Amino acid sequence: MAMENAIQFFDLEGTVRKREAGQQKLAGTGVFACLDGQVYLMAGGISSSTFWQSTTQWLIDADVPGAAQLGEPKWSDADYLATEEAKKIFGSLFGPFAAVRSKEELYRGGQGRRIPICPIQTPADLVSDRQLAHREFFVSMMHPASGRTLTVPGAPYALSKTPWRLAGASPRIGEHTVDVLGELGIGSGEIAALLQTGVIN
Repeated sequence: MAMENAIQFFDLEGTVRKREAGQQKLAGTGVFACLDGQVYLMAGGISSSTFWQSTTQWLIDADVPGAAQLGEPKWSDADYLATEEAKKIFGSLFGPFAAVRSKEELYRGGQGRRIPICPIQTPADLVSDRQLAHREFFVSMMHPASGRTLTVPGAPYALSKTPWRLAGASPRIGEHTVDVLGELGIGSGEIAALLQTGVIN
């Protein structure tokens, strides 16, 4: 999880946030295996939303045995969701449900119910992703060193008045060393000596 609000937590609560080290923090959140990979679900721990209720109803509608218990009052308590018992129970219900469905099916089903769930994309998934194709995220670029045309990530944002432009290929090792050293005030004689001794390339 991103730690961008760590300072606010300390300022307002005196809490020092720490990374979860890949561990599931709450029941209803985390990575779940599915038919063709994995999905990330974030249905638990957001008390002001209907994510938990929508996920519970999704499992009930799919006739998942025992899903109705997720509607009991204790599941609205974040302290309970943090227990190993809660995580185990939720996993025993959602895990088998997800395991027989594809990433696309889970994503579309969850999005249709306004549940925050997303596929965990592989590089191949990203290249063929319909949303990224629609926004023309990937662009073609000539790679000078190899002479090949490569497909590379493009603009991370789309702004109308200040459009993003691809400046060029990633620099090769040592391509800008002389320029950078010159900007740092290192003289050309010194740079030549460093190049000659192999200290820089």
